[in-house]
Amino acid sequence: MADGIDKDSEIDEIVKGELNKIADDLKPIAKLEKPLGQESRTEETALGDFSVDALVDIFKADLAFTSSKSIRNSISGPDVCVNDIYEAFPFDDNKIFETYVTGENIIKMLEYYMNKRKDRFVYIPYTLSYTYSKSDDDKIEISDIKFKNKELKKNKKYRVILDERTVEEFEKFYNAENSKEIGDSFAGEYIKYLKKIKKYNPKPSGRVKNAA
Repeated sequence: MADGIDKDSEIDEIVKGELNKIADDLKPIAKLEKPLGQESRTEETALGDFSVDALVDIFKADLAFTSSKSIRNSISGPDVCVNDIYEAFPFDDNKIFETYVTGENIIKMLEYYMNKRKDRFVYIPYTLSYTYSKSDDDKIEISDIKFKNKELKKNKKYRVILDERTVEEFEKFYNAENSKEIGDSFAGEYIKYLKKIKKYNPKPSGRVKNAA
C-alpha cells in the first residue's frame, strides 16, 4: 500500500478473482501420449490432426476440416492445461457448425486448397485419406481418396464439422446443405473433450500422401 492511499476492497476482490482464474487455467486437465506439434502451416501436423480428430469424436461426425490458419501454437505436453488450448486455438468467437457435403465437392475443396499450399493447409480427420500428384499443367490433383478405408462416394452426402467462417464458403462454393450451429468454439469443445478422456493418444498420421 502506497503512503496515504488505502486499499480498495472491491478492486482487491476483483484482482484476486482474476488471479484465481489464471491459476485454474494452468492446472493440468489431461495428459498427452505424444507432443502435438505445429511445425508447419503447409502440411499435416500432429496438432492439426488433433484439431479434426477430436471434432469427429466429439460430434460423432463423418468428417471435420480445419485450416492451419486457425492454429497459433504447439502443445508440447505431457501435461496439457486450459491455457495451452487457448494459446493454440485463440479464436474463441469462431462458432462450430455442421453441414452436409457430397464426396464430389469434398474432392473439389481439397484440390482447391492443395493448390493454395503456400497460403494454408486443410487438415483431414482419421476417417479420410488421399494421395496427391501434379498434373502436366502443374496443378495438384487428388486420387485414391478413401473414407474409413473405402472409396469416398462422390454422390453421397457426408456430415461435416466446420468453423463459422468456413461453413459460409462451403455453402457458396461446394453446395453445402442444412448447415446449423452446434458449438460455441473449438477451444471450448477441446477443453471439455480432454477433461473427459484424461489421456490423449494421437491417431495415426500420414493421411495425405505424395504420389511422387
